[in-house]
Amino acid sequence: MRADQARKICTAAEYEVVRGATASGIVGKSAALLRGAVARARKLRDKYRTLARKQRDAARRQGAGRGGANNKNTKAKLALFEQALERYEAALGRAVAAVRKAAKPKANAKGARASRPAPAKPARAAGVLGGVAGTGAIGAPSGVRAAGAVDLDARVHARDLSRAAYSERSKGQRLKNIYANTANARIRGHARGAHRAAQAKRDAQQRGE
Repeated sequence: MRADQARKICTAAEYEVVRGATASGIVGKSAALLRGAVARARKLRDKYRTLARKQRDAARRQGAGRGGANNKNTKAKLALFEQALERYEAALGRAVAAVRKAAKPKANAKGARASRPAPAKPARAAGVLGGVAGTGAIGAPSGVRAAGAVDLDARVHARDLSRAAYSERSKGQRLKNIYANTANARIRGHARGAHRAAQAKRDAQQRGE
């Protein structure tokens, strides 16, 4: 249908929808504008499709064949808006594809940055569970201890001494209890002698004898 014919049967707003579906009207439109044009064209298409059906049914009931002049114009407008809708939808598909294509390299670049391995962390100072006694830091020369390194041997030795002192205090209290409950002086003396012998043995062990 020629443009002048479409202008005669359409309102001003309807003609803008038809004129916008031409090649010159579509070029340069963004995806957002094309979505709006698709919605308007679909609404008009549905409107005149429903109207054409009603006019046809009314004409049949009245015995006027397949409709009169009004039904003819309605069908012409229906064809206009069906064609306009197809053109808008095709243009919208091209616009969306172009946007996705333009965004795809950015997404790939972002994924490449995300897939880069994280930089290796510097090794911590040795002496923390894995340092060998006498070496100090891992890989450091023998006899050199890194700053902040933990002397595990000293820790263990201090812990053992603390436990021995606690045991000694506890044993002393236990012996006192024995002395308090033993009436026989000979038994008390024997217990004291056993205590002194055990203490002497521990002292000798600590001195390395």
